[in-house]
Amino acid sequence: MIRVTKEFIKTHNFKFDGLTFPQDITQKSYRPIDGTKLPPSANEHMNTLRKKFATIFTTK
Repeated sequence: MIRVTKEFIKTHNFKFDGLTFPQDITQKSYRPIDGTKLPPSANEHMNTLRKKFATIFTTK
């Protein structure tokens, strides 16, 4: 059994088996269009949390 080491990888002559994978040269980008619902921002979450804390503090 052959041990695969860094030295083996450097010195071994590997054969090409014919498998190829398509090269995706186009970049994917996402730009929201009008009407796209985005998740709430961190600031919106903080405002909601502040309101909930204020309600809890006034009732307790």
